[in-house]
Amino acid sequence: MAALKEEDRAETWYADWVEYQAKHRLYAGVLSPKAYSSHGCQLDLLRLTRFWESFAYFSPAHAYSLHVSFLGLFPILMSANEPLKRESVARLEGGGLFAFGVSERAHGADLLANEFTVRDTPAGRVADGAKCYIGNANAAGLMSVLGKKGGTNRRSPLVLVAHSGAGYLLPQLGVTQRAARRAVGGYVFLDAGIPAPRPSTRLDLLAAEHPAMADDLDVLLAAGGRFPPWTADDLRELVPDEALRTAVVDSVRPRGRDFFTEVLPFPTGEIGWPDAPCGLLQTSAAYAATARSARSRGWPVIERDGGHFASCVDPHGVARDLLALVDRM
Repeated sequence: MAALKEEDRAETWYADWVEYQAKHRLYAGVLSPKAYSSHGCQLDLLRLTRFWESFAYFSPAHAYSLHVSFLGLFPILMSANEPLKRESVARLEGGGLFAFGVSERAHGADLLANEFTVRDTPAGRVADGAKCYIGNANAAGLMSVLGKKGGTNRRSPLVLVAHSGAGYLLPQLGVTQRAARRAVGGYVFLDAGIPAPRPSTRLDLLAAEHPAMADDLDVLLAAGGRFPPWTADDLRELVPDEALRTAVVDSVRPRGRDFFTEVLPFPTGEIGWPDAPCGLLQTSAAYAATARSARSRGWPVIERDGGHFASCVDPHGVARDLLALVDRM
């Protein structure tokens, strides 16, 4: 036991783990996007989550290098800098780690409250902040520094986006964000259901938009069935890529009657809902009636082909449509 404690204090096992993952490309296996990988890796959030869960049997410190690498890598992958993306993935697949730098007002503050600024000066860019945090800095080859450009002190409001049945939860999600003093600038329904202006169940809301579908679902649930019972064959046409289709099917959690008859929370107060502009992006015929309802409310609506899982199959195209929709809201 004394020897184990000494190894813990000296972080011997931590260095061993970082070396081991680099040798076997473990982090690259769950973080490298397929489009940039030279080793057939595939970014898969479900596999990544399960990989993180395995660390629960060890210690949080084992996962630290992966957590921070995730935070440092993804701002790069979300950027438009293609050469840097390819360089970053090459470093990752070579066993490298990434660092993440930010300045906060206090420990645990979120990025929406971030007051970190980066200013251009004749000598280069200067980052200012009262409290700085840098993770993996001792081992990383690249570091992402997140902050606001100097002179842009106005805090941008949130635009909340929900897909499918999550649309029914947007009003209450807006309440929680406002309670945290975050400004909500809009709500976007991505092939998603629109909530009713009162507490309702998912079955009630479905019946208002698709009566026949709600009747069939009610019969299925009454017989003890669960929904959705999708298989890989069911989604073959909607999600042609096999790895992506498997990930989608694995992430689905069929639910029973209690889930669909649960009364969903709806904000009650003087302001009412919607308390910000709304818009809808329709990607499947199943939400045609929902799109008509959105138009009747005066909301902007954009239609695109691609099916219910368009955001998985063509994320860049859907992102462009979302930005265009927000511009019209």
